[in-house]
Amino acid sequence: MREIEDNENLVDRVYEHVSALLADQGLMRSMSLNVVALAERLGVSRTPVRLALERLQALGLAQYHPSNGWSSVPIKLGDLEEILELKKALEIVTACRAAERITPTAGAALMGAVEDMEAATRQKDIRRWLEADSRYHDIMRGLAGNGRLRRMIGWLDNQWYRTRLGHIALEGRMAIASQEHRRIAEAVAAGDVVAAGRALADHSDALRESLMNVLNTVVIPFLGPEL
Repeated sequence: MREIEDNENLVDRVYEHVSALLADQGLMRSMSLNVVALAERLGVSRTPVRLALERLQALGLAQYHPSNGWSSVPIKLGDLEEILELKKALEIVTACRAAERITPTAGAALMGAVEDMEAATRQKDIRRWLEADSRYHDIMRGLAGNGRLRRMIGWLDNQWYRTRLGHIALEGRMAIASQEHRRIAEAVAAGDVVAAGRALADHSDALRESLMNVLNTVVIPFLGPEL
């Protein structure tokens, strides 16, 4: 039994590594995923790498071609629209459940993450902002207490983060995004389910508008209208 658990943990570790690799791949491009190179890089055999890639394939994030091997699946404009629509719905559920289950300790941690976002904004430190944002969402999803909900949002995030549009859009709206996160956090910390859902919906709509603006002004002119 312990050996099975170790193997599963190994596949999980490879999966997380490749997911992070996809998140950094750049603008809507397909990239090669070499099994041998990944195995050597991670110091594992090829089997957990293949299993991790098969898991990504089941999620629509990777594909296998007999002649060319494994590669990532590029995100298209229609895909991004669907991803953001689903993400909005699931994040609203998360915010509402978090407001229902909030504790003083979690509320303080949530506001601390917001304060770190605001400090990063003043310093124009996008890396620190993203770290605080990640902690913020971990707290929210932990409060929601639904493992499947967390995994589904994580799957969606892995897809839209891969475009790097989130990072590009964020550079021009860190201050606004920080304000939006503060409104959500204050509603959650107060246990106000209705206000939390409304603030999250407003944030999701603003994020979508920002991403679409980047698409239309930067990405499509660069990569072409086939997106």
